[in-house]
Amino acid sequence: MMAHDGVTELKDTTAFSGMLNENRCQNGGSNGTSGNLLTDECRSMKEGLESVFSGIQFVPCNGKSSKTLNGGDAPIPALKKLSTTTCIQFPDGSEIIHFSAKKTGENVGIIVDINGAKNPNTVGRDIFWLHVNNNGHITGSYSEEESKNWRTATDSRYKCEMDGTSYGYGCAGRVLEEDAMNY
Repeated sequence: MMAHDGVTELKDTTAFSGMLNENRCQNGGSNGTSGNLLTDECRSMKEGLESVFSGIQFVPCNGKSSKTLNGGDAPIPALKKLSTTTCIQFPDGSEIIHFSAKKTGENVGIIVDINGAKNPNTVGRDIFWLHVNNNGHITGSYSEEESKNWRTATDSRYKCEMDGTSYGYGCAGRVLEEDAMNY
């Protein structure tokens, strides 16, 4: 998006500024209509994304269910709302199934399902939580906080270990750091 718009900060891109200006269109919002990019009120954000990513489609998420890395039901509030939100589907079948941005334009959180509706629909296997800061740098943590980094987290939700306790929220960070799925 930054290269497309010729800018150096994510907050200055057309699509991202549309996301901030149309905060109600984020599929991580709290109200009942939030996340439905198919509504007219989300048009400029949708058009901004379409101008950058050719061939994308906006499809209902239809209540996608998922599991954590430890095999339990994924207790991710964002994923529980998927029956009322819109997924952004790319031509290869991958999907952005959740995104949220701070109104201040500091960062955006994205949950990606690399193979769309296909199984295993497991956090840390085909569902990954990414954090994109304002200059476009992608980290694989739930956020940039040390307490939520896969290496330093004490909370099992943010770890990425095959120990039967990890939820896998931090696995994108591990994959990015190690350049492989070493778990």
